Formats: sequence, C-alpha cells, structure tokens
Amino acid sequence: MQNVANTHAFISYSRKDKELANRMAIELTSLRVPIFLDPIIPVGDVWEKVLHRALRTCFSVVVIWTENSVLSQWVHTEVRSGIRRSCLLPVKCDDCHVPEDFAHIEAADLRSGIGPVSGLEWRNFSESIAKRCQLAGTAASYPVLGDVNFELGQKFFYGLDAPRNPALAKTCFEKARAEGHPSAHDFLSVLADI
Repeated sequence: MQNVANTHAFISYSRKDKELANRMAIELTSLRVPIFLDPIIPVGDVWEKVLHRALRTCFSVVVIWTENSVLSQWVHTEVRSGIRRSCLLPVKCDDCHVPEDFAHIEAADLRSGIGPVSGLEWRNFSESIAKRCQLAGTAASYPVLGDVNFELGQKFFYGLDAPRNPALAKTCFEKARAEGHPSAHDFLSVLADI
C-alpha cells in the first residue's frame, strides 16, 4: 500500500458488529469520506502490518462502541492509536459501558442507528469527520466521477449492497485511480495480491 499520511478514516469495530461497520462505511462514503474497513488481506500477508499501516495513514479512527467492541483487545489497540494521534472519533451504538480508559472522550450517541436516522448526533458526528477530512486535504480533492467509481469499488470489495466481486472492484478502483481518487491505490495494492 501507498504510505501517504492522512488518506482515510479507519473504522474500528468488533467482527461481531460487521453489519454496523458496513453501514458506517456506506454512510461515510456517501459523505465523500474515504474509509479503511479492514479489507481482505491476502493469504500470507501479515494482517497486523496492514492494519498498523492503515492506522498510521488515517486522519481519523472511528470506533464503533458496542457490547462486543468493548471486549475486543484489538479495538482497544486501535483506539489507543487514535488517542495517541489525537484523531479518535467514537460512536456509541448500543447501551455498552465504554472502558474507563476511553470514556473521557465524548462519543456520538448513535444508538438509534448509523446515519441521518440519529438526527442531531449524526449531524454533529458527520460534521466532525468532514472537518478532519478537509484538514487532511482529502475532501473534494478528486472529481465526483472518481468518487462514484471508488464507492462502487468498495461495494464490490466488501460486498456492501452488492455481491462481493474482486474483479469488478478492481475495475472500479482502476477507474477511480485514473480520475484522481486518493485512496484507490491502497485498495488496488490489496487486490493485486489476491
């Protein structure tokens, strides 16, 4: 993967909450926020290295707090990285008790759902992440067409609202890269190894 700082928002979640993470990915990409949602890591690659690289190159760590994620040591590690870099944006998606070490950072209350359904809480969260995206220089730095192709690539890559299809994802990401999307190269690097 390209080693460029501040290229995406890193979504931290428990594997048991994959549906919530997928919903967050869809909502953030609809806001034109490039995301990293633990892509398929090729057999033989060291997944810890891929995740640590993604954490080093993100402009925000979005943690989805749930009863499952508060028990995940990997989520705790990712959250600590976000705190160290002053880029943590927590959201609370159920009635969990956030671990004491992390409770001092205000979380958006998205218990009623991820997206506009959460009203003012979603608006405050989306404005916070949009501001960080702009400060990182990634917001609106690529044409709308590149954004559309990137979003389609993510849908095929992750199987979001479409069947998982790495070949179609690659085609979409290649078009997005040609149109100047800043995160397309990262996904193409992962796909090249599959």
